[in-house]
Amino acid sequence: MIGDGFLGCILGEMLLGKPLFQGTSTFNQLERILQHIPTPSHSDIASIASHYGPSVLERAHSGYIHSFIRIFQIMLSMPFFRQKKPLDALLPNAPEDALDLLRRLLHFNPDKRITADEGLRHPYVVSYVLSYILFQT
Repeated sequence: MIGDGFLGCILGEMLLGKPLFQGTSTFNQLERILQHIPTPSHSDIASIASHYGPSVLERAHSGYIHSFIRIFQIMLSMPFFRQKKPLDALLPNAPEDALDLLRRLLHFNPDKRITADEGLRHPYVVSYVLSYILFQT
């Protein structure tokens, strides 16, 4: 995941005790993540271009981002990506509120991910804060 989506990968690693989506390359890691999250819509894919396109475009030809979007759309149409695996199967011992937070952090579209403020108020995080407060006294 790009940007704050890495927080979901870190949470998943903490829950699993090892890398959640360990890949052999960036592309392979993205493939693994996409097997466990809802398939991105065309607008979700376009959101990546709008968020990260300017920095990419400064380094590359302007056609690069359009090619990326087209390749990504073709890739997502392949049967491999349509066979989803639930996160709870990957993390069978994780609490449901942890899985909920993970799903919210791993959303493909950055605009649809949980914000930092929302994350700090999420029941899974709050339970740790409360435990810390209760056991510090």
